Amino acid sequence: MKRVERKLSFIKSTILKSILYFTKIFILQLMFIAVRYVWSSNNQMQLFEDLLYNYNKISRPVRNASEILTIKFGASLIRIIDVDEKNQMLTTNLWLDMEWPDSKLVWDPDMYGGIKKLHIPADLLWTPDIVLYNNAAGDPEITIFNDALVYYDGTVVWKPPAIYKSFCSIDVTWFPYDSQNCLMKFGLWSYFGAFVDMRQLPEELVKEVVTDEKTVHVLEVGMDLSYFYKSAEWDLLSLTSERHEQIYSSCCGKEKYVDITFYFSLRRKTLFYTVNLIIPCFLISFATTLVFYLSDHKITFSISILVTLTVFFLVILFHQSINFSIYCSCLLLPGINRNYPADEFGNSNVWSIFAVHDGLGHFEHNHQRHNGELALPPRLHSRDAAVDASCIPAHVAQVCK
Repeated sequence: MKRVERKLSFIKSTILKSILYFTKIFILQLMFIAVRYVWSSNNQMQLFEDLLYNYNKISRPVRNASEILTIKFGASLIRIIDVDEKNQMLTTNLWLDMEWPDSKLVWDPDMYGGIKKLHIPADLLWTPDIVLYNNAAGDPEITIFNDALVYYDGTVVWKPPAIYKSFCSIDVTWFPYDSQNCLMKFGLWSYFGAFVDMRQLPEELVKEVVTDEKTVHVLEVGMDLSYFYKSAEWDLLSLTSERHEQIYSSCCGKEKYVDITFYFSLRRKTLFYTVNLIIPCFLISFATTLVFYLSDHKITFSISILVTLTVFFLVILFHQSINFSIYCSCLLLPGINRNYPADEFGNSNVWSIFAVHDGLGHFEHNHQRHNGELALPPRLHSRDAAVDASCIPAHVAQVCK
């Protein structure tokens, strides 16, 4: 019994010692992490204060006034929100991507606990005044100033989100089998190329193309499409970007301003329109030819087809999410709309043929009922002159008198 008690007491003491040992280690680790966090936090605070104490965000962040500041500019296309045919606008959701060197934001990581990058609010730093030149509505400049990522060598990376509405010339001639070409032109508003330059991202994929004695930098994939949500109405065929240098002599002298233009090629998805618009209209119009096989009620059947087609158009346009605004354009008419008056004219001619055919049928029917003698129309019963001028047989004229 004594041996068993000794073993149990030994086990208990060993367990207690182990618990105390690991508890001490855990407490020491927590203290080390806390001290390290406080030390790192102090380093970040000190670095933040040192960088922005005498920082001036108005002037260009260059060492020499004659130095050209180069901004690398790109974007990620997130979504094509809307293509407004009536107002000629393209609405897109973009994540802009900008990168430039800032000589005022350079530090030695060894002096600040190995910190190599720091998040700084963009509204506290110098930022390029890049605007959308062909802005249609809203703010052409960047309005969301999120944090910029600053590296120890002075490189500033800023990726603000934005929703833009740009002008786009919409051609609906071949609606609903149409394709559209739109562009978005970004450039600096205040600085011309001698002070601030713009380059495309990613820079290693840019190609130089010489056109009309001008060198254009072309990027085949103009925007990053990694996070692109496909549109329910439009297919994105291509998206390229080009860098241009342009002189605006009417307002800005002979200085060259740099811009980066993105070119969108869009094609409308036609399955919905084909199934819900084209095929039903074709079948309804084709039903008009069946009138020739009817003995009676030809005109009634034709008018019923017209009413059906009209009501179908209204239901489709107003209740099936087809953008009715394309029919309100004063510049171009869609082919289906231009052909619609011709269809109406054709239907009118068909109705005229049916009316003549029906009239001839009644004429033949009356002719047979009177044994080859025609019944006089009622409007000729009133005057003898009309009877004489009509060359009607005498016994018929006597009855009329």
